[in-house]
Amino acid sequence: MPASGVAGSKVGARRQLSSLYGLFVLSMMMFEARDEMDILRLSVTSVPSLGPLLVEAAYLIERGQLAAAVTPPTVEGIAEQIAAMDGGDGAITVPAREWGWAYPLRTRAGLHGYLVLSSHVQPSEDDRFLVRVLAQQTAVAMANATLYQNALATAAEVQALSDERARINTDLTRSVNDLAQQARAQEVLGQVSASGQREEGIASALHQLIGLPVAIEDQFGNITAWSAPDGIPPYPKKPATEHEAMLRDAGKAGGRTVRAGAHLIRVVRPGHEPLGTIVAVDPDRTAGAYELFAIQHASTALAVEWAHQRELAETKLRLRHELVDELVTDNGADVEDAFARAAAVGHDLSGPHQVVTVRWRGAIPDQALTRATEHALTQPGLRALVARRSGILVAIAPHPVDGAALYHAIGRELRSTTGTIGISGRANTPAELPHSLLDSIRALEIREKSHSPDGASDYAELGIYRLLGTGDTTREVEAFVHQWLGPLLEYDSRRNADLVTTLSRYLDCGGNYDQTAQALVIHRSTLRYRLHRIRDLTERDLSDVDTRFNLHVATRAWAILDDSS
Repeated sequence: MPASGVAGSKVGARRQLSSLYGLFVLSMMMFEARDEMDILRLSVTSVPSLGPLLVEAAYLIERGQLAAAVTPPTVEGIAEQIAAMDGGDGAITVPAREWGWAYPLRTRAGLHGYLVLSSHVQPSEDDRFLVRVLAQQTAVAMANATLYQNALATAAEVQALSDERARINTDLTRSVNDLAQQARAQEVLGQVSASGQREEGIASALHQLIGLPVAIEDQFGNITAWSAPDGIPPYPKKPATEHEAMLRDAGKAGGRTVRAGAHLIRVVRPGHEPLGTIVAVDPDRTAGAYELFAIQHASTALAVEWAHQRELAETKLRLRHELVDELVTDNGADVEDAFARAAAVGHDLSGPHQVVTVRWRGAIPDQALTRATEHALTQPGLRALVARRSGILVAIAPHPVDGAALYHAIGRELRSTTGTIGISGRANTPAELPHSLLDSIRALEIREKSHSPDGASDYAELGIYRLLGTGDTTREVEAFVHQWLGPLLEYDSRRNADLVTTLSRYLDCGGNYDQTAQALVIHRSTLRYRLHRIRDLTERDLSDVDTRFNLHVATRAWAILDDSS
């Protein structure tokens, strides 16, 4: 071998030994670090010393996802290339670089991150060997830091558990007598509630438990039950203004028993509306924690008694509202379950249906609008399913719906004609209802923006207005498409991607992941990534009804404009 070759070999060997020694020193520094970010930062800063290498990106794994750390990606698309490696290593395409490679930072504990390097020239085998050693050291140091943090957390948790156990033991010792008294109160009041003794029985039991006169008042302040030692008459009824003030003050207490002079007052409120009060007369202020506990459980028993009939009446209405919400959501309801639940509330879901959306202007209470719509859509032996959703009244009604008759019927009951109704096309199965909701909302909004907003519009009769919405020219449609899809169209053109097509198919499928992925012939994870990218680029919430409506119109218009170009 020529002398120059021997000398070059010695220089290379010395350089590699020097780099290995530097990696050894770096490894010790890494193992002293306790934070994965610090370790990755040390690794990144050492890369230039190993050869003609550039750091393109450095990632941590957070909740199973890549998170840019220390060095954000220098070019777009690196994260996508890494995702395709499924935890392995491999070549990375970096513009203006002859060589690029992604090194996984992996140990037996799992994948901790990625180190992405590039070079203007092809690195030597020695340089690549040093980088692999660096990646291994970094991963092991990160695993060590994780173990250290877990150990600290475990030690802190053990100490916290020890302190908590000591506190609990102290509390349990102090609470034995209280629990015995409370158990007796629960048993007595439970027996009264189960026996159906109503207000008189509850008032009598509470009086026996706490030794104080007890009154039960209805929501207007009338005493409906009174229990006290013989000879003590009930206190007089409060004036209406005083009673209302008392209810307001008690309501501010967040459901607790409050004191008003000689009276302990607890509002009985099964839901949001107060149905009455329990009042214990305690002029000497002798009541303590046990008495308050007994009053609380008496109010619970009374709430059950008062709420029973009201709940029976409201249950069917709630079930109808919940069913509507599920039927028109993106993924829809389970078909067999939907038929059974609809039958339970007296509705036959087997025939064709239409979705009706109603919005009335002016000071019209929600309950009044709901009631008027239900009355107007009632047919012999069949009622519509009605619920409020996203600020609109939504009804699922048997086909066909007469829009004009419905508008006039609601207007007559409300004594107001300032309302708008949108009616979808025919939905032959429950699976078509989410799409029908979008069509109904589209018909309603087009009608609201027209010169005659008061009345009903049927989606099937909109014609070209399904696309235009306002009747403007194609130029306006193109502006609308650019407003809603501009970032996606630019991204597709620049990257030769299919985000607009993906969004269009996703909306056409009613937001159903499986149907969309099958239609596009892609995996669910690919669809999830594309939808995430769409949200990032458009900065729009795909779960918002109005946003989905406008995006759906824009994608339909884009498809028509694209076919005609």
